[in-house]
Amino acid sequence: MRAIARGRVAIIVGDPKQLPPTSFFSRADAQDSDDGDLIEDLESILDDCLGADLPKADSALRTLIDAVVRQEGPISLEHLARRVAAHWDVSRRSSKIVKRIEAWATFEGVQKVIHDDRIFYWPDRQDPAGYRAFRIAGESEETCRKADDLPPEEVANAAHHVLKQAVSLPATGLVRDAARLMGFLRTGAAVSG
Repeated sequence: MRAIARGRVAIIVGDPKQLPPTSFFSRADAQDSDDGDLIEDLESILDDCLGADLPKADSALRTLIDAVVRQEGPISLEHLARRVAAHWDVSRRSSKIVKRIEAWATFEGVQKVIHDDRIFYWPDRQDPAGYRAFRIAGESEETCRKADDLPPEEVANAAHHVLKQAVSLPATGLVRDAARLMGFLRTGAAVSG
């Protein structure tokens, strides 16, 4: 148990309802051995962990989701899944991971906003209707977001900023300048749509 306490991460898997080992199929000569006493004296590490009130994986997942949404919100479900997966060094993000994160991202402190078929999570302290900010893309690949990861509120705020600077602009110029402001060098179908 001490080795587990010293480690950064421990994964304990088991079933507390599983039957203990039985000696029903033991050989007859095994009765002469003292190993039977040793088996009876061993305690279940699963029972120790359940009684130790160690943090559960679901609790750690909720805490991480809450931290990411509070720090980076508004954030799309897909981008949230990438950030959570990267935290645990999972490079391949499956639909199962995305569904699990979506299921666990429903708790106090996080708002879920749906635009068309895209899901975005907002910290409770941010009102999507009153949100007036936008974020400029960072230089690292880790901070870059895909066009589908941008909440419509943020895109509208970037477009508003561009229009305030230029006063008048054709629609193609507005899309181009707002896209560049948010870190997109090209305005393909994903960006201009």
